[in-house]
Order: sequence, then C-alpha cells, then structure tokens
Amino acid sequence: MEGRNRLQVILLTFVIFMFLFPVFNPVIIADDQVGLSFDPMPNEPPRAPINPDPANGSVDVIVPVVLSVDVFDATGYEVDVYFYNATNDTLIGVDYDVPCDWSTASVVWNEPIKGRICYWYAIARDHEYENRSETWIFATRPNQPPVVHNNEYPANRSKNILINVTCQIQVSDVDEDLMTIYWYENSTGSWILRQINSSVPNGTYQWTYQQAINYSTTYFWKVAVNDSRNNISEIFHFTTLDNKPLTMYNPIPANQTINVSKNTPYWYITFDDPENDLINWAIETSPYIGNSSGVNNSEGQKNCPLSGLNYLTNYTVYVNATDLGNGTWVNEIFWFITAPQGAPTISNEYPPHRNTQTELRPTCHVDVHDIEGDNLTVYWFENSTGSWILRRNETNISANSTVYWSYSQASSYVTTYYWRVIVNDSTVNTSATFYFTTTSAPPPPPPPPPPPDPGGGGFVPPPNQHPIAKITAPKSAYVNETVIFYSYYSYDPDGYIVGRIWDFENDGVFDTDLIEDIKTSHKYTKTGNYTVRLKVIDNIGAETIASHKIRIKELEPPKQLPIPVINVPDLMYSNKIISFSSNGSYDLDGEIVNYTWDFGDGNISYLNDTTHIYSRPGNYTVLLKVRDNDNLSNSAVKIIKVLDKKDHDKDLKDKDQPLLFIILLILIVIATFLALYMIQRRFKFTLIIEKSNKKRNTKFDNLLSKAYKLITKK
Repeated sequence: MEGRNRLQVILLTFVIFMFLFPVFNPVIIADDQVGLSFDPMPNEPPRAPINPDPANGSVDVIVPVVLSVDVFDATGYEVDVYFYNATNDTLIGVDYDVPCDWSTASVVWNEPIKGRICYWYAIARDHEYENRSETWIFATRPNQPPVVHNNEYPANRSKNILINVTCQIQVSDVDEDLMTIYWYENSTGSWILRQINSSVPNGTYQWTYQQAINYSTTYFWKVAVNDSRNNISEIFHFTTLDNKPLTMYNPIPANQTINVSKNTPYWYITFDDPENDLINWAIETSPYIGNSSGVNNSEGQKNCPLSGLNYLTNYTVYVNATDLGNGTWVNEIFWFITAPQGAPTISNEYPPHRNTQTELRPTCHVDVHDIEGDNLTVYWFENSTGSWILRRNETNISANSTVYWSYSQASSYVTTYYWRVIVNDSTVNTSATFYFTTTSAPPPPPPPPPPPDPGGGGFVPPPNQHPIAKITAPKSAYVNETVIFYSYYSYDPDGYIVGRIWDFENDGVFDTDLIEDIKTSHKYTKTGNYTVRLKVIDNIGAETIASHKIRIKELEPPKQLPIPVINVPDLMYSNKIISFSSNGSYDLDGEIVNYTWDFGDGNISYLNDTTHIYSRPGNYTVLLKVRDNDNLSNSAVKIIKVLDKKDHDKDLKDKDQPLLFIILLILIVIATFLALYMIQRRFKFTLIIEKSNKKRNTKFDNLLSKAYKLITKK
C-alpha cells in the first residue's frame, strides 16, 4: 500500500510538470528579456446582496435567526455588509471584511422576534461605494410548549410497582427555554404539590413518591411543566405490588432429623418476607424443652433455647408467624429424634478431602458430633515430615461443634499434605484421615517502595498487615439469575489490594483467576444454600479469605426472569461517544419496565439505550440490570476494552498521510491559477518578452494569448 501511494505521488508530479513545462519553457531557455507592468483598474460599486437566508417569504423560522446574503465586488475589494430592520431602519449587525467573490455574510438577529413578521435588507459597502438589496420578509415560529416524553417511570398504568417508588420523567423544550417542573400526588384524594424543580434545562428528573406506602393500591401522580410562556401537564397512575406472604425454612436441626444430640443448645428457624415487613413469631415444643417468641421483629434467623432433652425421644416444634405488612400468618410443624448412646462422628472437613487447589497454611476445620451429647477431646496430627506428629489437642469440646487448627507446615506450593483428626468422648475413639494438594504459586507481587532515608541508624519496616476481605451480595437469588458479587469494602491497611479470587461453590476450588475488578458475577443452575468465598491479596503477597452465604431458590411458575442483552461496538476509544444498547432484551411473561446501566467507572444511566464517554483507556466491567412488571430483576455483565484515542488518531494520520500529500499538491496548483486570476481582475497587465528567436517568440505569444483568454473568460 505504501509503495502504491509513493508511485501515485510520482506520477502526479510528472503530469503537473509536463503540463506547465510548455508554458514556461520558452521563457526559461531563451536568452531574452522579460518585463511585467501593472496598471490599476478603476473601482466599481459592489453588487446588491442576493440569496437571502431565510429565503424571502419563509415561515416558521426558528429563533434566534441567522441572517445571511451573498456579496460580490468586480474590482476585488473586500466589503462590509450591514443588515437592517426594514420596519424602522435600525441596524441589526455588521459582517466586516467579507471576501468579494460571492462569499456569504451573516449576522444573528438577537431581538425578541418570536411569533412576528420581520422585514429586513442588507447593504454592501467597499471603501468608496455601497449597494442596497431589496427588502425581504419572513415569519418566525411562535414559542413552543415544553414536552414530557413518553418514557416515564413507573410507566402509566403499570402494575407490581415497589412502594415508595422513585418517579422519573424526561422533559425538553425545542426553544431551549429553562423550565420549572411541579410534582403532584393524589394519595389523599386531592392533588398536593410535593416537589419543584426550578430553572432546569432539557433532561431527566426524579421525585420519590413517599406517600405510596400501601401494597395492592393504585396511586396517581401529575407533573406540570412551565417554560415561562406555556404550561403543560400529564397525569399518570400505577398499582403497587401485592404483599407476598412470609415463608419459613432451614430448621436446625432439620425437619425429621434423627440422632440429634441431647446436648443441642438451640433450635433454629429462618423467616423470609419478600417485602422485608416486620413479623410477630412464636416457637413452642412438645414435650416441653423450651419456648420463644418475638414482636415487631425483622426477618431472618430466630432461635429457641433447648434444655432437658433425653436420649432417643421424639420432640415436636410448632412455629407460628404473622406478616405485619398484610396481616397474613403461617404455621408449620417440625420434629426430630434425639440419639441413643454411641460413638462421636467427624464430618464437613475443610480443606475438602483430595482437594487440589488449597491455599498455603490453610486453617483446617471439622464438625464433631456426639450422639450422646458428651464433651469431647480432639487430637490433630500432620504428616509433612513422613511420620505422624501430634500438633494440637483440645479438651471439653461440646458435642455438635466445629473445631479449628492451622496447618502451618503446609508451606510449599503444589505439594500433597496429610492430616488426621481423632475424637474421644471418654469412652470411644473416632478417627479420620484426609489429604489435600496446595495450589500453584501466584505471580510475584510488585516490589515494595524503598524505605525512607533513615538519616543514620538502621531502618526496620513495620510488619505487613493482612488485607481486609468483605463481600457485598444478596442473601438470596433465583436459579439461572445472574448474581453480582462486590468487594467494595475490602481494603489493605498498609498497602493496596492487587487482586481478588472468587469461589462460588465452597468446594475448595477457586472459580476465577486473579482479577482486579471489585465486582464479578455468577449464575447458579441448582437450588440450595451456597457459601461464597473471596480471597484478597495485597501488594506484599498477604492473603485473607471472607465468606458469604446465599440461598438459591426456584422461581415460582409460571413467572420467568427477564433476559437482558448488552450491545456495544467492536472498537471503543477514550474521550469519544460510545453507544450502549439493550436491543434484544426481553421478558417472556411480561415486559421490562426499568433499565439500569453501570458503566464500571462510577457512572450509571436509566435509559434503555444510552451513550457514555470514558475519560481513560482500560478494561471496564459493564453491568445492565433490568426489572420486569413482576418486580423480578436480572443482570448481564460484559467486560469491554477501551483503547486510547491518541492511538486511534495516530493510525488515521498514518493511513491518510499519502492522500493528504497528493491533495496538498493539487491545492498548490489550483492556488497558483487562482492567484493569476485575482491579479488580472484587479490590474491590467502587459507581459513584454523580447526574444532573439522570432519564431519562438511568435509561438510563445500565441500560447500566452490563449492562456489570458482562458483566465479572463467569465
């Protein structure tokens, strides 16, 4: 491509040279004398301005009006163009030093002329003469009323809207007048003004409907918009969602469990209310081993203290709960059987047996249980040296406990380590042996900054502090819903976090590589209770792990989750407008009523299709969250790469450089002929060439005569 461009330049240069050579060759090679004389031409008046804009007789002209005319002066002088109001001959404005070759002169008519019939004319003046145009007429557009766009939220007549919803409208004014927005609500039966937005430009504005506090209720709201000349108003209404009954789940011990320790201290149950309403609850047992209750409590796990349990006994638990949001109540019955006398058990080991992705120096733990409820003694052994060594023993451990031990000898990467637990209830021993393999070494962290100059004496840096890991995520979600997990509040007290690794299944295997982004996503395909783990690593290599429990539920049929789709261009550059579209998003059993974009740089948008400008190049995680008319939400995540605008401009410049050179060469040739043309318009010139060779002189004179006729031809 580069060679072809170079060839084009060479050929174009050759053609121009061959075109000009016959003209100047006789002069260049002749031993002659050349003379050029100039005589000034007499000044002529400029022509009257023509081609008015707005065109004569125009109507519905938008204010402010830009007046323009074309001007010409045969003598070639620049002219000043004066624009006048023909109604009273007052000056509107002047455009100075306008070229005389039918160039356009223009001014802005800044007077308040909306909705008027206007008369005007223009005068062109050179240094000696002037010429006036005819009088023209046009009519301006009257002031237009503001517009409330048809994309309000909640959408008019929509259902299943959250209480205390934030209402939103988009307003615009074609005249770009500043507007005042008045927000009204009618929850009491009469319209009450709740909020005023004063002197606002075109845009999107919000108001929180704090009076919409009841479920299954229709609420009306109104907006009135004024641009100081016109008023418009729109009335909308929506219906809040039904208050769903609370549910209870996850009894501990589980329903119909056998072999429960008689030393079990509590019985647990979890309440879940979709609207987070307050609840009243009560737990009773039979035979009596304890009761408990609560009034005006929030949802969550509740417990009943237990005492006086006997071996091999069937106990029944009665649970009642009332949803204070809608007044409905639920009750369920659970039972469990205590265990007979027997040996202790070991279960739920961590790291999981045979795991191959275990961190260095893990904190091992197991659940120990004694069917009789006896206190236990736990012994921890490890085999890193090739023989079993007792590393720790704990006494008086209550039955049904979780015990911990730090395997500090597991300090090498990609190494298999064995460990053993022995549990004794003073009568019977139970043992279990496990092994795991440590993970491969992570990439080395960046070197720490050099210590400050001690100024004499040695410098001892303080010991590194481990980072703080925290997970922000929902407590529950649905099967096949894209769940977003954040590590917003993770930090390092004495450095910075270089990356995060996530385990969504708590199976001992981390599911992501080391990532810098503070958020990630995961989709669960099965119901159940999951423990999510987050490992954060600081700039010195220190690690910390945090966990978060989430319950995955099956969506109640026939409802279905909405499906969001993110559409972005293939190439994106910083400091340039990028379009984001939700085209292709759908909801099989209803409609999508709300869109929320998170661009990954701290900015959000609530439009279904929007634009955004990134100020810096880099990788960004874009999140689109949609909510449907059943108040179900789902998310889509896409990682995009934004390139540097400077690289984009440089690529374009490199590609266009040969073409720009050719264009520049052509412009030089055109400018040469235009200069000759302008000279002959302002001066009469005579070219005198005396030649010794008469034949050549005659040939040159004929060629020059033809060129002069061609240039002066109009």
